[in-house]
Amino acid sequence: MAGPANLRVSTKRLRVTRKAVEALLLSGLEWTTVLHFHFGLLSSDGRQERYTDVMIFPIMDADGQPRKRWIRHDLVGVTQQWPTYREVWSIGEAATYWFTPESGQLDVIVCDTFQIGWRLWQLLRSHEVSDRFCLITRSATDAVPEEWLSPHFWHP
Repeated sequence: MAGPANLRVSTKRLRVTRKAVEALLLSGLEWTTVLHFHFGLLSSDGRQERYTDVMIFPIMDADGQPRKRWIRHDLVGVTQQWPTYREVWSIGEAATYWFTPESGQLDVIVCDTFQIGWRLWQLLRSHEVSDRFCLITRSATDAVPEEWLSPHFWHP
């Protein structure tokens, strides 16, 4: 699991960057969503990558817990020096990102993007049918998680 200190530091950096907060709220995301999914900001001046204020968040597992693996996401109007050929990036193989914990729901909604998943999560959490649906997406836009290829993933 992602450590509480790492989650606090990245979220704090986002919280004090007014332009980032405004961009997220203007995109239709609620502050509850930002906190629930542990959004943060990261900059890198490394040898291989240089970027400023890319949005980061940990992969959420089937139990609803943040994992150690982080996803980087272009925050339009805020992120600088981010490669134009990618919107989302993560180290490693494609993985399942769980907007809702898996708890025996009969219906799974596979969201095409993180933004769609977060907005749908916001919408469903206040409705009686929210326990019926499991919302997921993939950590990489160009690959399918290996587990999705198994029928057991879809019919446990």
